[in-house]
Amino acid sequence: MNRIKRIQSEIDQCKNDRHHLGACTTSGKSDEEIAHIDERFFLACEKFEALKAGLERSRK
Repeated sequence: MNRIKRIQSEIDQCKNDRHHLGACTTSGKSDEEIAHIDERFFLACEKFEALKAGLERSRK
C-alpha cells in the first residue's frame, strides 16, 4: 500500500472513531469514564487533522 492510500485508510478509521466517540452516550457513566471518552474523541480529532495535513503534503 502506498503512502497516500495508507494515509487515506487512517483518515477513514479516524472518521469512524470520531463519529463513534461523538455519538457515545454519557448517561450512567462516571466522571472518569466521560473524561476518557472526551480525551479519546479530541485525540481522534487531532489525529484526523494531522493526517489530512500529511495527505495534502504528500499530494504536492
